[in-house]
Amino acid sequence: MRGKLINRRRRQACTGQRVFILTLLICFLFIPLYTKAQDIKIISKKPPVMQLYDRTKNETDIKLKLGNNADASNISEVMSGQADVIVPIQSGILLSFADYFYEGRTPSRKGSVKFTFLSEHKSTFKSPPDFSIIADGIEAQKGAAELPGLWSYKENSANVEQQMITLDVPFEVFLTIAGAKKVEFKLESKSYRLANFQQKYMRAFAKMIEQLGK
Repeated sequence: MRGKLINRRRRQACTGQRVFILTLLICFLFIPLYTKAQDIKIISKKPPVMQLYDRTKNETDIKLKLGNNADASNISEVMSGQADVIVPIQSGILLSFADYFYEGRTPSRKGSVKFTFLSEHKSTFKSPPDFSIIADGIEAQKGAAELPGLWSYKENSANVEQQMITLDVPFEVFLTIAGAKKVEFKLESKSYRLANFQQKYMRAFAKMIEQLGK
C-alpha cells in the first residue's frame, strides 16, 4: 500500500514537471512572435500605409504602397489593398513604394523619403542611373539612384525577379513633390509620370507623416 502511494506521488510529480516545462516552452515560443508584432503597425488601408520599426538599426519606416504587382504578402495583407488599381508601366519601369525613414521611434522632419521603382527586367541598368524629379515644370531633386538588388515574388506559380531602383530625397523635397499637380521622374533615358491615384496617395501620405509628430 505504501509502495503504491509513493509511485502515485512520483507520477504526479513527473506530470507536474512536464506541465511546467511545456508552459515554459509555450512562453518562449510565443514571446518572440508577440515582440515582433509590436514593431508593425497598420496606419491606413487606403492609401495602404504601414509603420515598421527595425530594432537592430533603431530606425522607423513608414511605407506607402504605390504599385500592385509587388509581393504584398511579404509585408502585410493590408499592402495588397489596391489590387483593383491598374498601375501604369512606363518606359519599362513602375513606381512601387515610397518609404519615409527616421531614426528611432519619434518622428522627425529630418528624415528622408525613398522611392522604389521596379523594372520589367532584372538587369535594366548595369550601373546606378542618374535621376531627376520634375515637379510642375521645376527640377525638385537630382542625383544618383541606387540598385539595392532584385525584388522576387511568385506569379502564377512562377518565380519573377525585377530590378529595384531607389531614389532618396529629403523630406522637405518630398513635400514639394507631393503637393505638385504634375510630377515626372527621369532615370537616364527613361521617364515616369505619376498616375492620378499615385499623386493622391502621396498627398495623403505627406499629411500622415506631418501628423505623426503632433
